[in-house]
Amino acid sequence: MSDCYIKDGDKTCVIICGKLICDKDTVNDYGRLCEKCKRGDRKACIEILERYGCWSASGWWL
Repeated sequence: MSDCYIKDGDKTCVIICGKLICDKDTVNDYGRLCEKCKRGDRKACIEILERYGCWSASGWWL
């Protein structure tokens, strides 16, 4: 498991804006982008910031 994911018991989760998120769809989407970003895909890094950035007024948590 890469450092994009966190194991919480039997669930696979991600940390977004300091919150532990274990929703399967969010984990899959964020994890896929995170892995691409870690491999050097700058477009994926920008997409993570646009979609999951903590300062966004239209963030996923609203």
